[in-house]
Amino acid sequence: MKRNFNIKYQQLLETTLIPNDFSDEMKKSLMKPITDCIHPNIPQKLFRFRRCNNCNIEDFRKDIITVVKPSLFSDKYDSLVYINKKAMIKLLKKSIEPSTLSSFILYIQHHGDVPPICKLIYNQGFCNELVKNALNTDKSLMEYMLSNLSTLNTLPLKDILKISMQFTTNIIHSNDLQK
Repeated sequence: MKRNFNIKYQQLLETTLIPNDFSDEMKKSLMKPITDCIHPNIPQKLFRFRRCNNCNIEDFRKDIITVVKPSLFSDKYDSLVYINKKAMIKLLKKSIEPSTLSSFILYIQHHGDVPPICKLIYNQGFCNELVKNALNTDKSLMEYMLSNLSTLNTLPLKDILKISMQFTTNIIHSNDLQK
């Protein structure tokens, strides 16, 4: 039973993708299979006995809680940052489809700014350039570029993925919780 739970839980964690820009309701609905899997497997009581030492007593006196680094957790999912390469490739391919780029440009033209998610990913200078280009490029030229997207000289998808993976790895390694 426990082995089946571990396998099912691992599959759920590794296949669930929850984009940051989804609404809270959508995030909850995507998380539901995970919580439904976990809840029946939570024990009624959870505790652990530890030896008492001078550090524990001193922390108690000072009203301090000492925690362990996530990299030392016994459960690999407690501090897991999982990168689903297949999902990233799929999202990257979708992001350069003409219909997606057209919607992106229409958003900028309508709002005069990039979508909020872009501001979380890219620096302000890059976002300003996107807005400037979307607002100042001739509409017929924009339509021509979108319709001939596959012939434009763009960075190959594997290179984009490699850069994204390196960026993600750098973020993970610079995260204090991972140290």
